[in-house]
Amino acid sequence: SEVPVEALPDLPEAGLGMGSTGDAVRRLQRVLATLGYLNVRPWFWSCKAGTFEHKTQKAIALYQVVHGVKCVESGVYCENTRKSMLSMVETAKKERAEHIRKTQEFLNREAALNKAPP
Repeated sequence: SEVPVEALPDLPEAGLGMGSTGDAVRRLQRVLATLGYLNVRPWFWSCKAGTFEHKTQKAIALYQVVHGVKCVESGVYCENTRKSMLSMVETAKKERAEHIRKTQEFLNREAALNKAPP
């Protein structure tokens, strides 16, 4: 299932590519999935996550094309890709926080309007 943007893991350092493995790759995959670039089945997280394979490479390449990110090699998680993703994640977190703030204000107004007189 999708990870809420406020629960996104920290982006790993740049330099990941085909054959990279470990927690850094898993964190990158979580961010890619949350942003809508890595579309995988639920079983992926228990057996394939943490391995930078073709699906991850294609997701990174798609992200790079959509956002105009230039790297030496397409599909590699370079510093330019990391900076772009950091910016996108921070923007999404701010938008989510603003949505929550507005929803709370609305609910508070509604509660005040519906409060029965003593």
